[in-house]
Amino acid sequence: MLTRLPATADALACGAFGLDLVRILADVTATVGEDHLAAVDADLAEALTPTRGRQVVPGPRVLRRSVTEIVGQHDPSALPPDPDTDGPLPADPAHQLDFTVDTRDAHTTTFHVTMTPDEATGTLRIVDAVAAAHHTSRAKAFAELVHGAAGDVSVTLNCYRNLDSGTMHFENTWLSSVATDRWTARVTHLAVPGHSATDGRFVTDNQRALRIGVDGTCRGPACRRDAAECDTDHIHRVDEAANSSDNTDNSAPTTTTWATQQLCRACHNAKTRGLLDYTTFPDGSTHVTSLGDGHRVVTRPTGPLADADLTFDQRLQRRTAARTEHQEALAAHRARTAAAMAAARQEGNEKIPF
Repeated sequence: MLTRLPATADALACGAFGLDLVRILADVTATVGEDHLAAVDADLAEALTPTRGRQVVPGPRVLRRSVTEIVGQHDPSALPPDPDTDGPLPADPAHQLDFTVDTRDAHTTTFHVTMTPDEATGTLRIVDAVAAAHHTSRAKAFAELVHGAAGDVSVTLNCYRNLDSGTMHFENTWLSSVATDRWTARVTHLAVPGHSATDGRFVTDNQRALRIGVDGTCRGPACRRDAAECDTDHIHRVDEAANSSDNTDNSAPTTTTWATQQLCRACHNAKTRGLLDYTTFPDGSTHVTSLGDGHRVVTRPTGPLADADLTFDQRLQRRTAARTEHQEALAAHRARTAAAMAAARQEGNEKIPF
């Protein structure tokens, strides 16, 4: 792989990527055709190159997802089977689900259910919601669902669809065209993503959906738990914000999407105990500092809305960054031109013919 993809090899030369991550790259790119190697190599090198100092290395799931997207854009026929399934799915959607029963044991009955990853995610969320509401196990919750005794339990599953490309992201995975049609038919509420504020200390459903779509995973360092399974955390304590000098009228606290983030329960507890400090920036990056030794790392959002223009500040910052890049390129071009003219004059050509 390193021989076939030289730009990717240069990006890996930093030594930050472990062998498990390199194996993922080799697995996904193994069958890329020669005609597409250069394009895949360039995009992979860009994806593996950090955009901020001290940026954390992507986890296995995030890396596989991003590399698969790159290969799929240039050479879809080279994509390997999804490792979360038991091999390639049947072409017929009706055959992608299976339900078998094992009654050989006289004391227990075993059900074997096979689903696509998106259907399994939805089903498991429903079972877990019932289990949490009834303070019981998944098995008992499943039985209560079947018998109609689950009670009033609601589950929100978020789909993020790009209206330009038509692609849809469901909770923690990109959907195929068949799955996209299936989940589109199940949609009950629509919302245009955008940052917002609300009174009180609790986020609304739309605010939580936005944060999940932006973050993609837990924003803790080296943690890659799906954002949909994480807590929505206030980056700064709500009581501190309500009692700050800016709050002169002693009003109720305000919860804003730009001042929240998704943290798994373990990372959330570490932050609450004062072990870690989080600072966010307008470009979406988060600096995580260990209060014990001052060590700092940078995490970047990986969700389907990570690169969406959700606020004026983000659009302005990206426009400013593009303008700065253009000015730097222009200055470099002028410097090369001036150096070439100076070199020509040193050779005795006082009149430059250009």
